[in-house]
This record gives sequence, structure tokens and C-alpha cells, in this order.
Amino acid sequence: MTPDGIWLGKWLYECRRAYKGEPNQRQKSLTDEQIHELNTLGMDWRTPAEQAWEEKYKAAAEMLEKMKRAENKTYVKAEYPPSHSLRQWISRQKSLLRQGKLTNEQINKLHALNVTSTPISKVL
Repeated sequence: MTPDGIWLGKWLYECRRAYKGEPNQRQKSLTDEQIHELNTLGMDWRTPAEQAWEEKYKAAAEMLEKMKRAENKTYVKAEYPPSHSLRQWISRQKSLLRQGKLTNEQINKLHALNVTSTPISKVL
């Protein structure tokens, strides 16, 4: 909370919604000047959940690339001992994909990793 009583997290949440075109009653939109000022301050327009997804995605991409280089192949063999948490994350993303709960951008990124068309045991 700021000294004048504003909940910073809520304010950032509202700014992100307004920036993405999801206005509510309190904040209809952001002006170009406000967007510029927030960008100057280093505003990350992604939600914390989106930021966490990107971090996991990058970690999964790096792990899969290392595994491919180690084998000098484009397909990763199942006997590699990958990171348990990343294996779980990929499995969860595949489940969310089947449920229709991923964005188009997330779906495209997972397709680029080659993990969405094969069972998790075949990928890792």
C-alpha cells in the first residue's frame, strides 16, 4: 500500500486490464501519455500468471534443447531424467490445452516445442 492508501497491486492490475482493453467501471482506459510513462518506468504489461507461464516455458524450451543437443537429434528420447517440475508443467499445459484453457499464443508456443502432439512420456 502506498502512503496515500492506494493498493499498488490492485492499481497495477487495473492498469493491465485497461491496457489490454478490459475496462471496468473505475478505469475506462489509459491515455497514450500514461502508457508511455508506465513504459518508461519499466512496466511489464503481463499479469503475474503470464510472467510465471513465460518463465516455465523458457525453462522447458531450454531443457528440451539441451536434451536434443546431447543426443544430436531433433526428437528427445524418454529415458532422459528431465526436471520433474518441468515435466509436470508440460503435462499440465497439455491438460489445459485439451480443456481449451490456453491462449492462442500459448498454444503456438507449445506447438513450437513439439510437445502438444505426442504423449508426455514420448517427449520427456
